[in-house]
Amino acid sequence: MTKIYPTSSPDMSFCTSMNAAFALLMCMKCISMEKFGVPWAPHLDKRLWEGEIGDEADASVLLNLSRQSGGWWAWSNPRATGPTFVSMATWRAAMQQEA
Repeated sequence: MTKIYPTSSPDMSFCTSMNAAFALLMCMKCISMEKFGVPWAPHLDKRLWEGEIGDEADASVLLNLSRQSGGWWAWSNPRATGPTFVSMATWRAAMQQEA
């Protein structure tokens, strides 16, 4: 018999946030592919955050996944080979520095 653990367990909440982070990345990449034909368009992270790309449904999904995961995907290092998941505090601080 399979034991089902409550979602309040520390292990399950970690899994939930990791799944949400992965789903967030996939959604961001799908929007980029749909709009620009590339997996990660220039400044995609900032443009999605500011609502320049996508519609209300996209924004709602991204916001919910961001809240569940506790962060946002950003391509902050130009020499990086892909985006990095950063905490919401880190992302907001970076956005405030650019403003």
